[in-house]
Amino acid sequence: MSSSYQAHLYPRLNMAIFYSPARIFHTSLQSLITIDFEGVRVYSHDLIPIGEKLIITLFFPDETELSCTVRVVWSQMVTLLDSAPYEIGLEFLDIPQASQQYLNQYLQQLETV
Repeated sequence: MSSSYQAHLYPRLNMAIFYSPARIFHTSLQSLITIDFEGVRVYSHDLIPIGEKLIITLFFPDETELSCTVRVVWSQMVTLLDSAPYEIGLEFLDIPQASQQYLNQYLQQLETV
């Protein structure tokens, strides 16, 4: 899946995202690029191995926080960015039902804008 293809399909966002590997306590601020019903694409300072499971927290503009488990499904080096050298695709694995409902409503609102 190419990033230029994704950029045309999914809304671009600028919101904070924290992550920690599911087996290690560590947090790092990352920048969210796109989000859809299946996952997120982020910029990262860290190269995270494909298949790695993470616990992420998304911070929405209305101050809602959404935490869930994701898996790294792809990564690539981005040489044109000064802020972070990697782009990483994360697939949602485990989202609490209330958080899933919020995410669905949020994404549906973006589609109507």
